[in-house]
Amino acid sequence: MNIMHKGFTLVEALVALAVIVTAALTVYGGVALSHRATVRGGERAQAAFLLEEGYEALLYLRDVHFADRLGGLTANGSQIYCLNDISAGGSIGLMAVPTVDLCTPFDGFTRSVTFKNACRDNTSHNIMGQTTTVSCPVGQNLDTDTKYALIKVTWGTKSEQVEAYIANLFLR
Repeated sequence: MNIMHKGFTLVEALVALAVIVTAALTVYGGVALSHRATVRGGERAQAAFLLEEGYEALLYLRDVHFADRLGGLTANGSQIYCLNDISAGGSIGLMAVPTVDLCTPFDGFTRSVTFKNACRDNTSHNIMGQTTTVSCPVGQNLDTDTKYALIKVTWGTKSEQVEAYIANLFLR
């Protein structure tokens, strides 16, 4: 006797359901991964913008009057300075703080800078490195018109940084 089955058996329905659930979870995982990557990319782009803006702020402070704005800063590599939020129309400036936690965040991002003194070679006058003291190694002299700056942007547990030498272009 030949019996024809119409419809699905319970086993066939469970297999089909397992295939559909697996496909849905795979698509969801891809979408979630893509979303996380997009968010991280946006955060890094904003951090890069804030780093560039921080560097430009230091150049502005250098151009206004190096000796008053940057020349007298503590350059021991550990003194933290907060960069003011200049996007809201505030004035460009630095504020010394004991920890970066005291810097005012901007959209969840905190921008800070530390300085070191620059050492130049006595013969070639090339910058040879930085020092956290007021003396340089033998064969080098302290350049009071150049500062090493480490600009850092932090958000959450992540951070980006850029380092640069800021020199007084308008010597006496």
